Amino acid sequence: QILDNSNPLNPLYTYPLIGNQISQGIEAESNIMLNGGFSLYVNGTYGSTKYDTGLWVSGAPADTESLALNYTQSAWNTSLQVKRVGKTYNDNKTVHEAFTIDPTTLVNLFANYTVKNPTNFAKQAKFKFGINNLLNSHNIVGVAAGGTTGSTSAAPSQADLLTVLPARSMSLTMTLDF
Repeated sequence: QILDNSNPLNPLYTYPLIGNQISQGIEAESNIMLNGGFSLYVNGTYGSTKYDTGLWVSGAPADTESLALNYTQSAWNTSLQVKRVGKTYNDNKTVHEAFTIDPTTLVNLFANYTVKNPTNFAKQAKFKFGINNLLNSHNIVGVAAGGTTGSTSAAPSQADLLTVLPARSMSLTMTLDF
């Protein structure tokens, strides 16, 4: 169901077109141990989720790929992660594949440091630093109500209400285990 906010005083739920869906595909995943505390994580999917009419189900990508270089040594745990989501579509209230969403790539970086027995009352302290959306991408990842006729993420209409990747963000956290 989709919340229809065309009348903010009386929002209604509408139900998009539904049909029989056919999902098929393949996924492969591996974690490869390298030397010196490094490991490489690889994941990929390829497939389709379509209605029995042959049109894509809204939000279902044709492929996804993940790659992460991880480092774990004594107190350090770090990771550089890249995630790509292939082309998807958004439906509107009456049409499947009303809006094409181009592939999106997101890069994240994390570094954690653990201190064992930092005080008499704590077992460990963990310092965590993270950067989400390291490259500060602003790709379109969704459009409300399927967009306007003929618009795509490469050429959206001014009338489209778009959802984009959030801007780069950083976090620093400290946790104590008692």
